[in-house]
Order: sequence, then structure tokens, then C-alpha cells
Amino acid sequence: MTACDYIVVGGNISSMICARELAHQGATVVLAATPSSLGGHFSTYHTLDHDFDLGMVLLEFDSYMTQSTELSDFDPEVLGNIGQFTKQVEAYIARHISHRPVADILVARNGRLLSDYFISNDLDDIFMSLRANERARVESELRSCIRENLLHPRCKAESPAYATASYAQCSLANHGQFLHSNFMDPLVHKATNTSSGLLSGQFHRLFWAPLFYPETLLQHLTTGTSPLVPTTFSYPQGSTGVHALTDSILRQMSLEPSLHALDSLDSLSRSGSTWNINDRFSAPALITSLPQAKILRLLDLPYSPLTTGSYALVFIELSGPCDVNVITNADENFIFYRLSNSSRIRSRKGETSHLVVEYNYDYAISTDRSFFSSKRYVEDILGFLETYDLGTPPSIVRHHLVCLAGSMSFPTMDNVRRSDENRERLREVTGLHPMGSSLGIGSRSLNHQIIQSLHYVESQSLNHE
Repeated sequence: MTACDYIVVGGNISSMICARELAHQGATVVLAATPSSLGGHFSTYHTLDHDFDLGMVLLEFDSYMTQSTELSDFDPEVLGNIGQFTKQVEAYIARHISHRPVADILVARNGRLLSDYFISNDLDDIFMSLRANERARVESELRSCIRENLLHPRCKAESPAYATASYAQCSLANHGQFLHSNFMDPLVHKATNTSSGLLSGQFHRLFWAPLFYPETLLQHLTTGTSPLVPTTFSYPQGSTGVHALTDSILRQMSLEPSLHALDSLDSLSRSGSTWNINDRFSAPALITSLPQAKILRLLDLPYSPLTTGSYALVFIELSGPCDVNVITNADENFIFYRLSNSSRIRSRKGETSHLVVEYNYDYAISTDRSFFSSKRYVEDILGFLETYDLGTPPSIVRHHLVCLAGSMSFPTMDNVRRSDENRERLREVTGLHPMGSSLGIGSRSLNHQIIQSLHYVESQSLNHE
């Protein structure tokens, strides 16, 4: 058996970066990951003779937090801590790829295309469709929200109330009943098939549902302007796809002679203070980004199962151009929750467009048990394209449906508790360093994975040869 310094298990970006950076600083490292898992969500799915991104996979470097360059201040288990290191994430990505801004991220609502209040925090159109009596009600409710409010978003890090508050409670406390019921709650339900009263308010960005300051909403309602700058998203320069980042990291990994790759995980055991993998390599430290359930089962430890949901992706080749990059769908007449235009995001203009349409599987079949088996989704998508005049004329040349069962764990109160229990069990294992999916709910974004890895490598105080 060959002795090394670190064993890294899992194909997420966090594992890849950690393995590469440790090896680059002189350590001997083994990375065990199946080739198909490398990059995780930041890879591609090949179908219809095209490499599709897996939905809306964009880069986000905006942050409203004071930036830090001290990685020692980062705590991967503190929710929201990642915002202090956004510029470090951007600097790391710049070592691998160049990127450009992506515009035309919109919300579709009741026949109108609005600026994206749901993901990009762009409030320009959110009040545009309100009648006079509705505007008056919203203004009155927002003024009430501004009064003493323990669930104000600025209190998120310190207020004990946030530990037990649901997203519905937080949204009502900051948006008022009208905005919550008409703008936030319906889309949360469509995307999660879960009541916003069951979702933890602490994790609101995990399911793309913002909590705006009531002062910001009120200022925009009454003056048309606010201090909130819409989020700018970016995408790799050129037309290679978001997997360009994964590919660049893989190339750098291949240049490290002290980094050994295993394409399977046949066995994992611990003997004294040493980890053994596949009866080939041993090391005192094991780093893993495997999902909590997987790593706990491998270690023969108890596991608190999370309640999971399923989602479906429809990959589409569309005749002609589709005139948008990303749409979050809040239209009650159409069941999917997001559409991404892979061709336009990649700046490819031609006779066809390639779309990824995302459904919460459970929500869709709650409307019609045969929604997918009868291919009703084709009618749903075509109806949407016609209503919003996004294809001229819209015609689906080919499509491919992928259903992913049990692949989503939304942050319900119960799931957060169970995830914390699992994390505690992993924390008690000597020589084990969880990151990415192993940390559980709220720790899998690209920014989070990059900083987790860089933080861990810096903590090892290795000498760069």
C-alpha cells in the first residue's frame, strides 16, 4: 500500500480544487472520483447532438458584504459567511477562464416579461402592473414592516428568531401579505412543491427566493429608484460552456506529478489513525465532498435521512432564435419554473436554439399525473413560447426528457435539523474533513465550494516547492 498525505473523495469542484492545490504545494494526494462526476453541476449533459449546461449555471460575483482577504476568517459551517469572500472567488476563477456579463434574465408573470426580481434583485418592473388600490395596500403594508422587526434581513446573522422562522414568516414580515402572496409564495411553491411555511427562512437564497429590505421596496414603490443594484451574472467567455472551468482545473490537475487519480471507490476504511482506499493508498487525512448519506454509509455511521424531491429537465432543440437568456416563470398558466437558453448564453446565433426547461417533478404531476408520460410538457412549453413571443414561429425540432428522482433536498425545518445531525456525526470522525455536499444543506454553491477548498488548503500551512 502506498502512503500519501491526503485522500480526496468525490468529483465536486471543491474536491478537484482541493486535490490540485494541495498537490501543487508539494503534498502527495489521491483523488477518487468517477469521471462522470467530475465538476458536478458545472459539467454538461450531452443529448440531441449538443452539450447542454444543466439549467441556469451562471457565475455570481456581486456581494453586498464587506470583502475580506483573510481566508482564516472563513467558517464553512456559518451560513452566509461566503459573501465576504466573493472577490477571492472571482480572482480564483480568473486564473482559469475569462468571463463576460449575461443580461436578459427575466421573470414571466401573467403574460408580461418583468425585470428579474426573483434571482437578480432587479426591482424595476415589480410594481409596474399594480392597480392604484393595490399600490396603496402594498405601501401601507411595507410601512408596517419597517417598524420593529426581529426578522428584518439585516438581523439574519444575529437574531435568534431566525433560527426557528420559516420563509413565509420572514417574507410576510418584510414584504407584507400582498407581495408575499402574489409575487413570492407562488413561485416558491412551483419551484419546490413545498409550502413556504415549511421552509427555513435562514436558507432563502437556496431556493432563489429573496428577502428584500422593506425600506428598499418602499423607496422603489414611491420613487421608482432604490439603492439596491441588480445582481450581475457572468458566463465563460466564448461558446465552450460552463464546463470550461471544470476542464481548466482538470488540465492543471494533470500537470501535478504528486496527484494520483482513481476512477472508482471500491473500499474505504480506517485503521488506527490511517485511512485506506481501495487497498492501494493510505493517508492520515480524508477529504470528502460526497453527499452526507453516501459518506455516512461508507463509514457505517447512523444517518438521518432527508426528505427529498424530484425534478425533471427537458432539453430542447428549437427551430429559430429564442430571444432571451434566462426566464424564471411565475406565470400560473405554465408549470415549469425556469427556462435557460443555452445557445444565447453562449453567444451562438444560428438557425436553432437549445433550451433547458426545469420542472419540479412533484409539482408537475400534482397538476396532472400523466404530465410527463403523456408529453404534456411539450404543449406547456410551446404555449409559453407563443404567449411571450419568444420563437417566431416556435417549433420544437427535438426534445429529450430526464427525470431525476430524489435529487433535491429543500431546506425545510426538519431537513435542516437532520442535516445538522449528520454533520455532527461527521465532525466527530478523526481525520475527516467534509466539504461541499458532505456539509449538507446550503453548502454546495460554486462560490462556497471554491472558498471551502482554498480555506482548507491554507489551513494546512504547506510549503510550496
